[in-house]
Amino acid sequence: MRLAADASAALLSFIKDSIGIGDAFAMSSTVITRNVVVRNPQGLHARPADLVVREASRYQADIMLEKDGCRVDCKSILSLLTLGAECGTQMSLLAEGADAEQAVAMISELFDNGFHELEQAE
Repeated sequence: MRLAADASAALLSFIKDSIGIGDAFAMSSTVITRNVVVRNPQGLHARPADLVVREASRYQADIMLEKDGCRVDCKSILSLLTLGAECGTQMSLLAEGADAEQAVAMISELFDNGFHELEQAE
């Protein structure tokens, strides 16, 4: 029996690692999702990605950004930069955890405000 339980746990871990999801995304609980659009002219470059990471790091929730089937952790600047999200790119923001709704609201606001770069572009 113990061997079967260990094998099941190892298989679940392998599947989660293979598709790049954390424990919370594998469990059955509510995922908050919102579509966001990159509005600033330079896209999701280092400064906006840093703003997302700083905001996401304030929350316990698992927070992910998905573009074209690629899902990355919003608490990792390198992961965000790999998305190559240019101005006009539409993505899904997903969060799961106790403070997921607040996290999604605040990170969405960053996207909506163009990471405070829209004022500079005028």
